[in-house]
Amino acid sequence: MTLVAIRGLFGRKLRTVLTMISIILGTAMISGTFVLRDQINSGFSDNFSTGLEGTDIVLSKNTAFTSDSAQPGPMPDSVIDEAKAVPGVGKVEGQVQAIGALVVDGDYAGSSGGAPSFVFSWVSEPFSPNTMLSGHEPQASGEVAINKKLADDENLKVGDKVQLATSNGTVPVTLVGIFNYGDVSSLAGATIVTTTFEDAQRLYDREGQTSTVYVDAASGTSVEELKKNLQEALPNEVKVETAAEAAQSQTDQVAGSIDSFLTPLLLAFAGAAVFVGGFIIFNTFSITVSQRIREFAMLRTIGASSRQVLRSVLLEALLIGVVSSIIGVLAGIGFAQLLTAIFGAIGFEIPSTSIPFTPLTVGLPLLVGTSVALAAALGPAFRATRVPPIAALREGAELPPSALARHATPVAAVMVLVGLGGIVDGVWRKGAVIQAVTGLSDTAGLLISLAAGAMLCFLAVAVLAKHVVRPLARGIGWPLEWIVLGLQYVGHGVRWIPGVRPVGNAVSRLPRWLLIISLIVLEVAGIVLIFAATPFFILWVILFPLFSLPLLEWPPERPSKQTGRLARENTVRSPSRTAVTASALMIGLALVVFMAVFVNGFKDSFLGSLDKSITGDLIVQNDDFATIPAAAVTAAGQAQGVDVATGLAFSEVRIGNGGRDFVNGVDPETITRVYTFNWQEGGSDNLALNLGRNDALVEEQFAKSHDLQKGDTFAITSVDNNRVELTVTGQYKDPTLMAGFTVSNLTFDTFSDTADPGVILVGLDDGISPEQGKASVGQALEGFPVANVRTNDEYKKFTEDQVNGFLGFLYVLLGMAVVISLFGIVNTLALSVFERTREIGMLRAVGMTRRQLRRVVRYESVITAVIGGILGIVVGLAFGWILSKGLEDQGIVFSIPYGLLIAVVGAAIIAGILAAILPARRASRLNVLEALQYE
Repeated sequence: MTLVAIRGLFGRKLRTVLTMISIILGTAMISGTFVLRDQINSGFSDNFSTGLEGTDIVLSKNTAFTSDSAQPGPMPDSVIDEAKAVPGVGKVEGQVQAIGALVVDGDYAGSSGGAPSFVFSWVSEPFSPNTMLSGHEPQASGEVAINKKLADDENLKVGDKVQLATSNGTVPVTLVGIFNYGDVSSLAGATIVTTTFEDAQRLYDREGQTSTVYVDAASGTSVEELKKNLQEALPNEVKVETAAEAAQSQTDQVAGSIDSFLTPLLLAFAGAAVFVGGFIIFNTFSITVSQRIREFAMLRTIGASSRQVLRSVLLEALLIGVVSSIIGVLAGIGFAQLLTAIFGAIGFEIPSTSIPFTPLTVGLPLLVGTSVALAAALGPAFRATRVPPIAALREGAELPPSALARHATPVAAVMVLVGLGGIVDGVWRKGAVIQAVTGLSDTAGLLISLAAGAMLCFLAVAVLAKHVVRPLARGIGWPLEWIVLGLQYVGHGVRWIPGVRPVGNAVSRLPRWLLIISLIVLEVAGIVLIFAATPFFILWVILFPLFSLPLLEWPPERPSKQTGRLARENTVRSPSRTAVTASALMIGLALVVFMAVFVNGFKDSFLGSLDKSITGDLIVQNDDFATIPAAAVTAAGQAQGVDVATGLAFSEVRIGNGGRDFVNGVDPETITRVYTFNWQEGGSDNLALNLGRNDALVEEQFAKSHDLQKGDTFAITSVDNNRVELTVTGQYKDPTLMAGFTVSNLTFDTFSDTADPGVILVGLDDGISPEQGKASVGQALEGFPVANVRTNDEYKKFTEDQVNGFLGFLYVLLGMAVVISLFGIVNTLALSVFERTREIGMLRAVGMTRRQLRRVVRYESVITAVIGGILGIVVGLAFGWILSKGLEDQGIVFSIPYGLLIAVVGAAIIAGILAAILPARRASRLNVLEALQYE
């Protein structure tokens, strides 16, 4: 039976390859995700270890918690002298670290893609990780050295006069050196500017302070002994780490923050891809079991038991799963490199390192791929055991429905209810049921509840879809018949127009593949341009694929609508098969629609909140999402035509002894002139105007999360271990812009190291247009190149572009699931052609041309794909509505992206056309006589 299984796979090579592709792509995403994660961890670990290679001990400030949005402040530089007096200490040197960049020809030469722009004070040997390539290190005030990549990007050389952006504006500096960080030109895409220690203190408001202190052990003193001596001698606010410990801490913070977001995101999409692959395997084995009834019956006749037949089918699935997963693990390297290239293109460089292969990287994809293949083939395998030996004597024998088949609909209905319950539990209660059963954390319970609920819903829809296949096929196929018939008449008539026939004949002589690629490019261009929301492009997406088909079949044949009718009838011949095939495409498109609905709702809520809350005329922001020097607020306020300018500072704090949340620092005297609070419980602007040092205004969701009422007190702890007790004086609603709670800037300064704002809101005098005000404020802020001035409309457009860019990245990931579903349609159609070999021969014998036969297969594919598109739209909108309602308190609204829904239908049509190319070609090339006698 093992040989039977192997011969079955090799005897149907096309089916085997198409089935394997679905698992290969899914497991490649899983493997690639872990390869990328390990590359990030290993790369940053290597970089940080290189940076501390000549250091024995690192002294830094002790923090209450680790945060990406709240950075610890500096230490007194007296720590340097204190460390020098500790026994066993050799050399000690401090370093000031800040955020800043060069200004070249008036442009801010910072990094892009989210990588930071650093300013470090130069440290000497053995602490310096830099390799000087030209020039020398900064030695005098006004001298800087930069990393090679920055020099190459800005075409800078030693001796150039540039400017340096500081906390108080720009200052002129001279470039005296260019270096590599270790042996690389950049630290993960970051720009590095180095100055003298005294300049860094002066330019970045660090007089009498240092960010880090590096210590080298004296001869004869071990690192552990030196660490112990330093811990005993230095105050508790100083953290003492070995170089290895410091490198690991830095790696955990930087790589961990990336990994905590990127890995779950990629694995979620990988899971969707594998899930789609499971549908394809199930459908493939279901069809082949039906087609191999006589083969299984013959095996039973010559002595094979039902258990052996079961093992034979499962062995086929096992071989497909194992081989596909192994190939997928190897393909994961390419997927990881592709993601690395994408991140590098947007400016976020992942440190290069060797390709890591851990047990998890190899084992998990193998386990998932093989398990999905076996699970998907289990049902068809049990059906194969029900083939009676007598079936070998009867042509056209069919298996009776199983005992479970009659209960499929009620079971699926229950699955829908349970699945929706899981989604609702995840959205409203953070997976409380899963948490109670498994004891997992809030985040894990929420994700599992949502994922399990979505999977159950998808499976249930796939089962229930067979009930809507007939009406949907009629609804799609009937207009398609008449549209195609009309196009045939048009094509039949226009060939007599002078000049058309030569063009058509010329087109028909072009390679078919070139025509198909050209039509796809034009259609994709239409889908991209649909976001212009013009009726022309909306019509293009739907009608262009239909009108372009005659170009593939010149000269036109005699008009007939029989091909469309046959396609529709073939679609409904096996509703269950069509439903499962369409459901594979449904999953990918449903996730696309869901993601678009959610992001569109977030975008609308954010932009709507801007319109309701921001009453100022201009918004000033650092596009690197870093802070703006506080002096910029004063400069903007003094610009001509400006009525008021106020800064909003943001940080993260620990609430009591529990979780963390965000705090907003505002100027009570000016905030209400550019921002409108949505007061709750009878509040008014007087609450903001009278905001005292120990007062806090809490956002509605923050009050609910921490069970706070007006008059209650709560304690916060900053990252620097500064503790403050606050009293709730009012409540407002704005979970989008001013989430968490709000304090005065005086209170903010007591626990935060910097008063630099993240955003500046500017209100203009009456009669000053936003464009005039923008020009005036922009001129006033020329000394602060990090500050980008935008009108409210420009800021909304900027935000929308940022969100759309992220959404595009998600669409690329979801495209993998859609591509996998295309192979499912190809597989189903190819097996269908194989199944209908004799029928095709009969049609050809009674006069159907090869072109008409290709058309039948193509339209059948289009109908199936559009059914999947419609199901995907319905399911995606349902998921989006549930999530939007669950997050309504967070400001998320339910917003339908109508343009994208039309694009989804257009994409389904394209998917159907693409999927039909190979099966249609195969059907048209069948030998008529051989097909008529085929058994």
